[in-house]
Amino acid sequence: MYSLIIADDEAIECRGLEMRIQNHFSNIELLPSVRNGLDFLKSVEKYQPDIAIVDINMPGLTGLEALKILKLKSFSMKIIINTAYNDFEYIQEALTLGASGYLLKPIEHQNFIDTLNRVLDAIDEERRHSRIFQETNQMMQRMKKAVGDDIMSSIILGQPNEESFQLYCQTLSEPYQGGIFGAILPVSSEEIHDPSRCLPEIKKIVEEELYAFCQYQTKLYQDVLYLYLIPGTKVTESNYQPWARNIASMLTEEIQKKLKMTVRFGFSQWKENFSRMYEAFRECNLALHSKEDSIGFFEEPHAKEYPTIPIDTFLEKITNEIMQGTGSKEEMEKQVKLFLKRMQEEQYSMHTAEVAALNLLLSVYDTLKSKYGLSAFPFSSIKAMQEMQECHTMSELCEKIVGWLEVFQERLKSKKVQNVYVEEAMLYIEKNYQQDLSLDEIAEKIGISSFYLSRLIKQQLKQNFIDLLTEIRIRHALFLIRQGDETVKDIGKSVGYSNSNYFYKVFKKSTGMTVGEMRDYFRQILPKKDQK
Repeated sequence: MYSLIIADDEAIECRGLEMRIQNHFSNIELLPSVRNGLDFLKSVEKYQPDIAIVDINMPGLTGLEALKILKLKSFSMKIIINTAYNDFEYIQEALTLGASGYLLKPIEHQNFIDTLNRVLDAIDEERRHSRIFQETNQMMQRMKKAVGDDIMSSIILGQPNEESFQLYCQTLSEPYQGGIFGAILPVSSEEIHDPSRCLPEIKKIVEEELYAFCQYQTKLYQDVLYLYLIPGTKVTESNYQPWARNIASMLTEEIQKKLKMTVRFGFSQWKENFSRMYEAFRECNLALHSKEDSIGFFEEPHAKEYPTIPIDTFLEKITNEIMQGTGSKEEMEKQVKLFLKRMQEEQYSMHTAEVAALNLLLSVYDTLKSKYGLSAFPFSSIKAMQEMQECHTMSELCEKIVGWLEVFQERLKSKKVQNVYVEEAMLYIEKNYQQDLSLDEIAEKIGISSFYLSRLIKQQLKQNFIDLLTEIRIRHALFLIRQGDETVKDIGKSVGYSNSNYFYKVFKKSTGMTVGEMRDYFRQILPKKDQK
């Protein structure tokens, strides 16, 4: 359906045009005709018609003058000029002003029909394009939201999704040059006992206000509203704090005004590379809870600092006991107890002590392997970590550590040799764990069937091939985390996982921690010189 208005100072002309339209265009709704330019403008503003047939020469405000005003006001209706032959010099100007066609008085019937049909076709085409644009825009907005949700979830889970981020970057108006993570925590009061119930309303206010300042993503997670703020090229590492403080102050004021409640903010450090945003999530949480200030920024160090307990002395004594044929369990237990006692004296948390114990076992394993070349040494870092996480006291932890040291010692004492095929398979995995390995490939390399090799591995090692491969890869991942500051993606690739999301899940399932959490614990227990 279309709406049309006629503007002509001659009543008979208006009536003639109305009759033609009524007789030939049932899909056009006729609006009240007007007799001058001023009334024409008022009617256009009131009815906003699709089409107008306008006489150029009307009293007062002419049709041409009305067109100029309509162009300034950006009205999008189609205008057909209705003019006498002697007004022909104005037609060109009318077309320049946006007229879609013209009719010469007296109007020729077929020309009128053709002109109006052409205008209706143009309106249909514009509506079609507008509908396609709206549908495309809605689809893009849905996709952008889905991609944004995936980005936020991946950061919170400690595995920033680079593919989703690259898609999101295509929607940015400026090149991505960095961003920060923020956390908003509603504060309880006498009037509001459960402030977390207000988080959806806080989220709505935040999104409405942030729209004018930057690109952003938001996500509610565990009673906190998280923000990923992307300011654009004008904000950098050197000035992000005052910018973020202004944003937080503005949001605090709006939330107080609309909800009558207060909130606290925590902001991460500036992250130029998206791959490091997993750090930003932890940083904004630490900043949120580390100070009484309503707006906190993460600054190193926020995590609790533990005095370093060098393991060299303990490591040397323990490995000497293991390597001596007469080494005793009692002496090893004594060294482990001294090691754990130091941790108790320095008030290590149980989780930190567990990682410190894992570090000790990894160091013992590495020392023995380097000396004896035992590439197939029977040590499962996954099993060791899982057993230690079941401990509730330092005594229980001591027992688990000593148990593994005895395993090392027994291996050296007995000089037990694995089945030659199992030994060859383990050595092959140790040398090629970075590659995409399969049981069939390894069996072919050592000259037996994959079925027979699988059965031998289960008999000798009490685990299947996938578990064995995972164990070796996770152990090497732990060494990389302990020694450096590589991203989840880089560590995963280095130990044979091309899919960083899959590596993240395997690592967390195997160790009970994310890569980021494990790295944080290693940072707390290792001397600075060891954190390369």
